[in-house]
Amino acid sequence: MKGRFFIGIIMSLMLLTGMIPSTLPVAVAAPSTAITITKYTCDGTTVLDQTTVDYVWMEANLAVWGDGVSHYYHQGPTLDPANLLDSGIAPEPAPGETVNVDSSDLGAAVGTDVRDLCAQVGGAPAGSRIEIKAVDNFSKSFAADDINSMVGIRPVIAWYNGTYGGYVPDYSAGMRLIFVDETTNVDGKHVFGNWDMHETISDTYWAYYNDGSTLWPSSKGLSVKNVDRIDIFTDECAAAPVDGCVSPQKGILLVNEKVPGKEKLKVGLKKLREAVSQSDFGDPVGGETVYTVCVYDDADSLVGEMLVVQAQENCGPKSKPCWKAISDQGYKYKDPDTTADGILSIVAKGGDAGKGKVIAVGKNGAGKLPTGIAAALLNNTKATVQVVTSDAACFGVTATEVKKADGLLFKAVGGSPSRAFLDVSSGLLD
Repeated sequence: MKGRFFIGIIMSLMLLTGMIPSTLPVAVAAPSTAITITKYTCDGTTVLDQTTVDYVWMEANLAVWGDGVSHYYHQGPTLDPANLLDSGIAPEPAPGETVNVDSSDLGAAVGTDVRDLCAQVGGAPAGSRIEIKAVDNFSKSFAADDINSMVGIRPVIAWYNGTYGGYVPDYSAGMRLIFVDETTNVDGKHVFGNWDMHETISDTYWAYYNDGSTLWPSSKGLSVKNVDRIDIFTDECAAAPVDGCVSPQKGILLVNEKVPGKEKLKVGLKKLREAVSQSDFGDPVGGETVYTVCVYDDADSLVGEMLVVQAQENCGPKSKPCWKAISDQGYKYKDPDTTADGILSIVAKGGDAGKGKVIAVGKNGAGKLPTGIAAALLNNTKATVQVVTSDAACFGVTATEVKKADGLLFKAVGGSPSRAFLDVSSGLLD
């Protein structure tokens, strides 16, 4: 189940994750008439693709949802612990989706599916995050996996409303995000209720009403007014190395593809030149930080990409947490099954300048490690490797001292690595 049914659990989760709920309704900003859709790489700043479309173009070129007559509703809080989600499913009372609905009448809206808008920049890939943002910078985020898998419910950006003014900008709340439920409740109303939110949206992205002592689920809080941006944050590597990564004094990239099915990779970034705290590594234990390993050739073209998206998940045959905290200094990852693109382990440990390190090891025992990297680096004079977090810092080195680049084995170092440093990594070449 995507949600948590009992309010005590909800409150505990909110406290643990540091989420601060906002009261409803959302403040009104100026109406918007166009939306800029931007798709970002794993560093959250480098743009993969971007376009801007206005409501006239949307109506003329994309599927239109809504008839300008049928009203669509979200749902306010029930304020009833015995009927928390108004599901209509025992032990909650029937019929469901009827409590505090009329206060969330969003009118006879007409608009464009968010997924069709995302498609204008190549779509929102699995594992990415979609942020719907208003003119005043208020925003709501959603897992792309949730949005992309919705059936019978459509996330619509409404640019016309037969009840509230017609087209934007006369429709003063537009453009507005409305989740359109194609079915109706017992009263014949199209309600995207709190139970629908429970069933379709991961609880990390739920909306709540805070009455000062209790957090009440409320789908009403998901409706963003005056939307002018849709940002898609992916786990994809940038086409070229990104700027601003923390560099090491000692860096190494080893790729061994001599034996098919037993390929290996190691990235070693030791003695990081800057002071690094645990927060610089994100939070893959209690949060949703994704790690991406990106390898580039001497022309700065991407030749290898590995994603570790197992935040808060279990790994290995014993189903133990993939990630663990290293005291208050960083995190370590271990997956004996190498399910995440062949990555076996990551150690990300901070400290004072010259003390931190990031080490990633991959192997192809499960057939998941991307291959062909050594071949792509054949006769290259340098290579760049970066370990990028989805919501914190990135770390990387350009290894300019190439020891081997024969198409099956690539070994290069950067900084001033000692002989001992190279010896520690030499086992990967066997």
